[in-house]
Amino acid sequence: MKNEQRDKYQSPALRTPCSFGEFLSAGEDSRYKHIIRRLEGMREKLQRQPRHDVAREVEGLLSVVLTLTTTEDVVMDLVAFPHAAEHRQIHQSLCVHTAQLRYRSVSDPAFMRNLDEARHLWLKHIELHDRAFEAFLMS
Repeated sequence: MKNEQRDKYQSPALRTPCSFGEFLSAGEDSRYKHIIRRLEGMREKLQRQPRHDVAREVEGLLSVVLTLTTTEDVVMDLVAFPHAAEHRQIHQSLCVHTAQLRYRSVSDPAFMRNLDEARHLWLKHIELHDRAFEAFLMS
């Protein structure tokens, strides 16, 4: 990757330039803050108020998921990550799984299980695939 590309990455989500290192550290924080914590927050809300409508929270989660995965896909292409195609397919699967939450009813007893499953899939992805991408970037 050319240094000017690596040093100044234009975030499509934020439309503001940032250093590549800032992108990486923001990405890690963003994944936990905006994906994992949102899923946990929805679960906690539903435990306190079982009939609470989390549609707005799911919409917000889906928006963040699409933004973060799209941004990461662009960066993988910029740096010629050798596992980009596989990583992108996993992103697509995670996005579909997250979008499916929108169509499931909170009154369905399986909804809490769906939230837990989504959290598990995201944690697994972050720990395995995103860590491998980060290692590639740092090498």
